[in-house]
Amino acid sequence: MKENIREAGVRSIGLTIWPLYAVESVGSKDFHKPFAYQNGGDWPWWGGRIVQGLAVTGLVDEAEEVLIPILEMVEEFDGFYEWHGPDGTPHGSKSFRGAAGAVCKAIRMLSAEPLKSYR
Repeated sequence: MKENIREAGVRSIGLTIWPLYAVESVGSKDFHKPFAYQNGGDWPWWGGRIVQGLAVTGLVDEAEEVLIPILEMVEEFDGFYEWHGPDGTPHGSKSFRGAAGAVCKAIRMLSAEPLKSYR
């Protein structure tokens, strides 16, 4: 996943769809253009869920490492946006509860002892 982030040039583990779908294969040129929405967008809620998965499998250091870029985007853009472009530009709702919930749960999990209680 880290290699995908580097190759895609996105900021967080919330990257969806890599490699990107070819526009011709999904139909809508506006909705599925490269690095837009689900075609390579960077989704904090998805990243938060990945952090949770890393935490419960004991990969706490890795979870903390990949959580930091998500938190930096939340702070930089002052909100839990629905998704971000590769450079971090926010899109969608500024108060997307799915992102807030997944990221906050990840933080709580990393702060809790023992992590096994979340399985």
